[in-house]
Amino acid sequence: MPTLLLVRHGRTAANASGVLAGRTPGVGLDDSGAAQA
Repeated sequence: MPTLLLVRHGRTAANASGVLAGRTPGVGLDDSGAAQA
């Protein structure tokens, strides 16, 4: 039986403010996102 893995990114400052960052350069994890990762 195949295995399916679902992966979610950690939170960034852009996500927290409601901005969808996508592949925007310079957007990194905030403290909460680092803890999630």
